[in-house]
This record gives sequence, structure tokens and C-alpha cells, in this order.
Amino acid sequence: MDASFYREVLNESSVGYAYGEVLFDGLNDPVDFMCLDINDALANDIGLEKEKIINKKYSEIFSGQSIIEHDWGRALVDVAIRGVSKEFEQYLEPLKKHYHIKVFSNKRNFFVVLLYNISEQLKIIEISKSFLENLDTDVDYNGINDHMRTLSNARYSVFNLFDENGLDFTTKAISGDNKVLERVFKFFGYNIIGKRWSYDPIRAEKIRLNTLTHFNRLRDLTGEVINKTMIERLEQIYEIGQVAVIKIMNKNRMIGDFTLIMGKGEQLQRPTIVKLFASQTGLFLEKKKVDEKLKKTNEQIAFMSYHDQLTGLYNRRFFEEEMRRLDTSRNLPISLIIMDVNGLKLTNDAFGHSAGDDLLKKIAETTQNHCREGEIIARTGGDEMAIILPGLDSHEIQPFAQRISKALEKHRHGLIELSVAFGWATKKDPEEDIFSVFRSAEEHMYHNKLLESGKMHQKTIDGILKTLFGQNKWEERHAQSVSHLAGKVGILLGLDKDRIEELKKAGLMHDIGKVAISENILNKKETLSDSEVAQIRRHPEVGYHILSSVSQFASISEYVLAHHERWDGTGYPKGLKADKIPLQSRIITLADAYDNMICDTPYRKSHSKEYAIEEIKKNSGSQFDPDIVEKFIKSID
Repeated sequence: MDASFYREVLNESSVGYAYGEVLFDGLNDPVDFMCLDINDALANDIGLEKEKIINKKYSEIFSGQSIIEHDWGRALVDVAIRGVSKEFEQYLEPLKKHYHIKVFSNKRNFFVVLLYNISEQLKIIEISKSFLENLDTDVDYNGINDHMRTLSNARYSVFNLFDENGLDFTTKAISGDNKVLERVFKFFGYNIIGKRWSYDPIRAEKIRLNTLTHFNRLRDLTGEVINKTMIERLEQIYEIGQVAVIKIMNKNRMIGDFTLIMGKGEQLQRPTIVKLFASQTGLFLEKKKVDEKLKKTNEQIAFMSYHDQLTGLYNRRFFEEEMRRLDTSRNLPISLIIMDVNGLKLTNDAFGHSAGDDLLKKIAETTQNHCREGEIIARTGGDEMAIILPGLDSHEIQPFAQRISKALEKHRHGLIELSVAFGWATKKDPEEDIFSVFRSAEEHMYHNKLLESGKMHQKTIDGILKTLFGQNKWEERHAQSVSHLAGKVGILLGLDKDRIEELKKAGLMHDIGKVAISENILNKKETLSDSEVAQIRRHPEVGYHILSSVSQFASISEYVLAHHERWDGTGYPKGLKADKIPLQSRIITLADAYDNMICDTPYRKSHSKEYAIEEIKKNSGSQFDPDIVEKFIKSID
């Protein structure tokens, strides 16, 4: 091929081309450039005819400007002198344009420069970046997709995002002629927007290698997810041409794609810009994801700083701030209610802290449902809640508290009735300190709790026994029998009347801890598993926790705890031996064993009285206290 061919190629190219020589002064310092050749594209960018540029110095072309003063000018000198090549992007002030510049040297002091005008590209990128940055907090999938269709000049643009598994994907938006899209949705029988597509290995493999993949037909892309016949009909009816898939990437991971569908005979426009916008979209989506996580974290931190994590109510810090905020003359009178949850310690000790947590949550929920807008309820302590009631006078507080109390009475938490001790006070005088009012409400609550505690505790214990005996009539008969037998032994031992009554009460409640054991286990006829045996062996400790939480039963709780200890020290739960075991526990142990032998139980038929006495004698000194064995046998003769 002759030189004219290459000259024609250079002039037809949209890439700017120039061939130049570095000029030096007498001290051999570079001072200017001579333009030896230039193509039409660069001449058009400069805005001069080629004849006015070729064989002219740079300083002549651009009115005395020195190219040596510019970074890019010094780069050209370096290439020409050292024979290296360089590639960079630069805004050329004389031309008022951005270029991607590639420069190399074919011989010393000469250079070839190729200039790709990227001004429009950068402008579109900046517009796209600005578009993404100015989107609302929620991701505008339709807006992003419309922008992509405009950039690419596609007939339709489909915006897909992958699920967290990286396999299945959902179509977030489709841009194009809405009337045509409605007919397409009708053709498929469903709206494609929002549809979740199963993993398509064929489609995934076809787009795996490249950021931008071209397909001659839509059917070449779709794999097995959509029926091929349907796709072919779509192509014919709506004159669909080429398809391009541009991957949306984030940190080397594909998070989605734009599927661009052209009309017949149409080509994808601006592929480089389209890829850049897809890349920007990936960064934008990741930023939104991070922002959303950060927002949620900040919301959680803000929520936690003013809310109780367990109940979701406000915490004491917020409550006190609200007391200060609402403490104004226009809110007077302001009433404060303090609530102390009944039975929380018993629930925690007997049934575990998770049960206690559930109790608190249920009371919080029930109380909150009875508070109106503007009334502040908070958890102010472990078992305390408080309510601020702006505008509520003192005579209105009691009816308000009674409504909450009645609502709580309708609920139970397992074996525990929901109830609270109330206290309240009202601020009427603007000069009165709101925190003094709060302390008055607390004192009122403590006073009421002291008055009600005995009755409440007795009611709780009665309720637990009623539940236990209601589940198993045998347990009720057995408890009464053990109580009666223990009382008879106590008389023979010469115990005073009060101690005998205490002993009988302990006998009646010795198995109260079984209330925490499943009814199925208590009534099981088959051999118990190791875990079931472990649950059964917990009942003395559970009984102890239930009774020790109530002051009037605190003394007998020790007897209940030890009623499965053995004289020889091999019992449970503490392994106490001989007289280290409380006397009352030794008596109950014997009465318990005897009654279990002579009566039918859910898991064993009864034995004769004679058999039971022989077994007791046989275990005297090992399981049973020998002195009590002697007295016990006398009591049943």
C-alpha cells in the first residue's frame, strides 16, 4: 500500500494525529515545537486549516504561548528525547477540550501524538454521576434505567439485580414504549417488573467473561428461563434486533445487569459510556447499601439510647428528659404513675430469666396499649415502669390505673397472674419540683406494695398449687397424705404446735417445684430418659426458689429443698448427710417414700402396707434417719 492510502486513513480517522519536532535554543534547552504533520480531525479541533498549522511553531499557532510551560508539553519533550511512550488524560487549555493522549517517538527529538477527544464522554459521565448522586434516598430504579436507555439509544432497557445468593435475579425496571410493554406483559401473562428469575446457567455462562456482551438475537441470551418459541414470536412481532448485556459490578462481583434491546438494524450507541454508567451504577448501589446499613445502625443506636432493649419501651434516660421537657405550666396538672411488677423475682428464680423477660414484655405491651398519644411510658428499673400523664389531674389517676390493672388480670404468664403495684402523684404547682413528685409517686408505690405483697404472694402460691393439682389429681392426694403423715410424726417427736403446722405445710408443698416439669413427663409410664430424669431431679430446687421468694414461706423452702437428701449423703441436690439434713426434710422424705409405695402412681401399682414397712426398715440408716423410722412406724400402726 502506498503513502496515499495511509494518508487517507489518517484523515478519515476521528482520532486526532500530529507529528512534531522539539526545537532547542543555543543552550540546548527545549523552547518550542514544530508541527510537521496533522490530520483533519485535530485540525478541526484546533479550528484552523491544515496549511496554517503544518510547518508552524506551536507559539505561532497559539499566539505566543509556550508549550514547555504545560505538563503535557514537558511530557512530549521527554518522549521525544528519551524515546519512551506515554499515555494520559489531559485538559488542553488552548483547545478547551479533554483528551486521552498517547505519545511515542520514532526517532530522537521527534514525536507522534494521538489525541482521543473525550470531552463529550466526560460530560455525559459527569451528568450521569450527578444524576445518581441527586437521586432520592430510595433507589429510583426507573430513573436509572431510563438514563441508561437514553445513553445507549436502546429501544428497551431492562434493569436486573441479583439476590444475595448471587444466582437468582429480579427485574427492577423496564424502560421503553409503555403501550408496547403492556402488550408484552399481556403476551407473557404476567408483569415482568418485579419478577424474580431463577438461576439460568446458560445465560450466566454467555455473559461471564466480558463486561459488555453482544447478541444478534434475544433468543441467544435467554437460555432456558423463557420459552424459546415465545421469544421468537416477540422478536417477529416487535421487530427486535441486537441485544447487549452490560454487567453491573461491585468489587469484582456481578450484582446485576442492564439488558439493552435494539430495534432491527439499530446499533448500541456510546458503548464505552454505557459501560462507565453501569460501573457508576454499581458503585452507587453499593454506596446506597452501605448508607442504608449505616442509617439502620444509627437508627438502632438512637433507638437503643432512648429505649429499653427488652420491652421496647422508653428507658429511664428518655423518661427523665421528657419529665423536664413536659414540666411547663401549660401541661399542668402533670401526673406520674410508678408501677412495680409483682412476681418477677419468683418467675426468674423458679422458671428462669427468659420467663421473667416474657412477663415484663407482656406487662409492658398491655400497659402501652392503654396509653394515649402524648402519654410517655418507660421502663425505669429492673421491675419498674413509669408513665407521664400531662393534663391528668389527681382524681383521674386511680380510674386510669384500675383500667390497666383489669386489663392485666385478663392475662396470665404461664402460672403467674399479671399484676403490678401502683403508686402515683400529681404536680399542680408550677414551683413544685417534678423529680420530687416522682419520688412521691415511688413512695406511694412502695407503700402499696408492702400492703399488698402478702396477699399477692399467697395468691401466687395458691395459684401454682392449684395448677399443679389441676394437672394431676394424684399429686393433690399425695401432697395431702404426706402432709398428714408428717404431722403425725411431728407429734410423736414432741414438736410444738407451730412447728407441726409448719411441717404439715412443707409436706403439702414438698413437690410444688414439679409445676415446672412437663405433665407428659410427670405422667409417663415408660422409663424416663436421662434428660427427663434430670428435669425431675430439679423440682426440689424449683420448689425452693418459688417458696423462698415469698417471705411467709421462706422457712419451709429449706425443708422442701432437702426432701430428697439421704441419711448416708447420697441424695440430692446438695448431698447432705445425717443431721445436716433439716429434721423436717427427713420426716417428709420418709412420708413421701411410704405414700409412694402404698398408693397407685401414674408409673407404678401400689404395694401393701407390710411391704412398704419392710422397705423402710431395709433402708433405715441409708436412705432414712433410723430414729424417725422408729417413730414413723409407730405412727402408722
